[in-house]
Amino acid sequence: MSIEEIIALLSARPAAPLVPQTIYDPALSARILACECSDALKAGLLLWNDDLDASHRLSQQINTPTGSYWHAIMHRREPDYWNSKYWFHQTGRHPALAEVGRRASRLLDDVAWLHNSRYDPFAFVDACEAAAQGGSDTTALQAFQQLEIKVLIEYTRSEGRDA
Repeated sequence: MSIEEIIALLSARPAAPLVPQTIYDPALSARILACECSDALKAGLLLWNDDLDASHRLSQQINTPTGSYWHAIMHRREPDYWNSKYWFHQTGRHPALAEVGRRASRLLDDVAWLHNSRYDPFAFVDACEAAAQGGSDTTALQAFQQLEIKVLIEYTRSEGRDA
């Protein structure tokens, strides 16, 4: 299965839950692991498939800002909010953060984690934690998470290596 086919399948799924309880498509995880692509891209695709354990095994071994970004998202979804923030600190000023902010500002109004087209991943982690504690509607959070994952997948693909 090609990367394009995997991305098409994941793009067609409903928005991923903030904290998945099961792997979305277990058979797809095996296909992702078998694809010829960077470990960073595999980590992202596995994360999008809600396979947190497999994604974590890869992302924790990628000592780059992109590996740290995938690692941060994985811990946010686990949920281990403090650890997610630690990994976002390791991410630094990742180029994908600016693109996430630009795209999200076209879709969302007045959200705490987006200020003048600048994405604040720490505020988004806080919003996810608050939603988990308060049982509030997570539709906007899930839509944003989907956008964030897609942008980071694009960035990781453009790097063509363990970025």
